[in-house]
Amino acid sequence: MNEFECYSLYTSLKLHFTTDYDYFKYNGKCNVTPESFNKRRERFFFKKLSREYPDPELRDFLVSNFLSDINMWIGDAFGEKCVSTYRDWRKRIESLQYIFREDCSNIMSDDSNEFDALFEVVDGQHPPILRHALAKKINIETFIILDDILCFIPKFNRDLQDPIVWPDYYKKCVKYKPFFAHELESSRKSLKKVLDI
Repeated sequence: MNEFECYSLYTSLKLHFTTDYDYFKYNGKCNVTPESFNKRRERFFFKKLSREYPDPELRDFLVSNFLSDINMWIGDAFGEKCVSTYRDWRKRIESLQYIFREDCSNIMSDDSNEFDALFEVVDGQHPPILRHALAKKINIETFIILDDILCFIPKFNRDLQDPIVWPDYYKKCVKYKPFFAHELESSRKSLKKVLDI
């Protein structure tokens, strides 16, 4: 991957996470030109980044960092924060089922509520599962996997009376979900094991 391709990837992923643009629908293509690239003062960073990470790894690096900070500037990509964000993300993805089980065990031991109560919206307020996700007591991947199993997000969209926090978190989940995969049946089994059913 050359520096222009790196710039194009960075731009398309940033658009994906910040606008209605869909990276997958347009196959990562966006309206950037070599001319627009040559006008940028940060060209050196794209050149350096394209040499730092091979193709598929570069996309993962950018996704993990946009997930962490939607306003990530390309010049920050070489700082310890971005590097450790990517490292932590890779660990989570490589141990996805283990992390999912741990997160589920933690919320069940933390919460005196019954499992179903974690997903109840009372008076339009955030349900416990969303509070856990926002407080980073569970990972966003766990939240998404739980929704894949239980389909609670449509109910949240209907019942939550939060015009700011929930819509932003929901959008983040929708935008991020296609970038990681999990085996649904394995996830179901993991959840059943935690719930002892």
